[in-house]
Amino acid sequence: MNNTKSLPKYRYQHGGRILRIVVLVFVILLVVGYLAVGAIAADKLTYAERMFTTDTPQAHGMSYEDVTLSARLDGLKIAAWYIPADVSQPAEKSSAIVMVHGWNASRTNAFNQHFIDLAKALHQAGFSIMMIDMRGHGQSANSHFTFGRLERRDVLAAVDYLLERGHPSGKIGLIGTSMGAASVIGAAVEDQSVGAVATDSLFAEIYPVVQGLWVKQSGLPMVFLYPTRWMYFVENGWDLASARPVEEISKIAPRPLFLIHCEQDTYIPHGQFQELEQAAPWAQTWSVKECRHAEIYEFVPDEYNQKMVSFFETGLE
Repeated sequence: MNNTKSLPKYRYQHGGRILRIVVLVFVILLVVGYLAVGAIAADKLTYAERMFTTDTPQAHGMSYEDVTLSARLDGLKIAAWYIPADVSQPAEKSSAIVMVHGWNASRTNAFNQHFIDLAKALHQAGFSIMMIDMRGHGQSANSHFTFGRLERRDVLAAVDYLLERGHPSGKIGLIGTSMGAASVIGAAVEDQSVGAVATDSLFAEIYPVVQGLWVKQSGLPMVFLYPTRWMYFVENGWDLASARPVEEISKIAPRPLFLIHCEQDTYIPHGQFQELEQAAPWAQTWSVKECRHAEIYEFVPDEYNQKMVSFFETGLE
C-alpha cells in the first residue's frame, strides 16, 4: 500500500527533473548559438575586401621601387611602394611621407583611385613617398583588421624602412585616411621619428561607429553586436572599444598635426571630429561641407593638394 501511494509523487519528481534538464539543454543551446553567431560575425566582418588595381606610380610619371616590409613586432609582410624624391639625390636630403589608405581600400584605390594623384602632388613638391597596403588589404599578408591597433605596426615598418634608407628622424611625415588615420596616430605616438601627421576622416573612438553601422553592415539585429564584440576579443586579443585615437592624440604634441573631416560624413559623425579638435587644440583643422566619408579629395582635389603640401613643407622643415 505504501509503495502504491508514493508512485504519483515519484512520477511527479521524475517528470520535473526531465523538464529541468530539457530547459537547461535548451538554454545551453541558445547560449551556444548566440556565441556561435558572434564568432562567425567577428570572423567575417573583420576581413577586408581585397581591393587592388594595376595602376602604379610609373603610370603617373614617378619612378618607384616595389618593396616588401616586415611589420614591427609581429613581422607580418606588408606590400609597399617607395618613390624617391629624386633618384639622383641622396635620401638624407629629402623629407619622406608615408601614405596609408582606409578600410576596404589599398594604395591603388583609396580616394576612389585618386590616392596616387595625391602622391604625385606631394612628390612634385619634393617629398619622397612611401605607399603601403595595410595588413589584410591590397597585396599584404592576410589578417583581421583591428581599427588601427595592429595596423600601426605596418606604418612603423614603413618608418623603419625610411630611416634605413637614410631619411632623417623628424623628417618623416604620415598621412592616413579613416582606419589608416587611426593607424598613423598610433604610429606617431609610438615613434618620435615621425615629424608631422595628417589625418582624413579619423574617428575619435570606433565603438560608437560600429554601433551606428551594425545593422546595415552585418544584416543582424543589434543584440548580436555584443557576442560579436566578445568573440572578437577571444579571436584577436583586442576589444573593439579599445580603438580610441582621442585618448592617444595628445601624445603627438607638440609635433604638427593636421585634422581633416567632412561635415556630412554619415559613417563618422562630425561630432567625433569635434572631440578630436578638443583633444588636440594645437592642431591645424579643416572641415569640408559637402562630401562623403573619406572622399573629400574628390570634391576639392586642388585645394586638398595645396593644403597638404603646405602642411608638410612647414611641418617637416
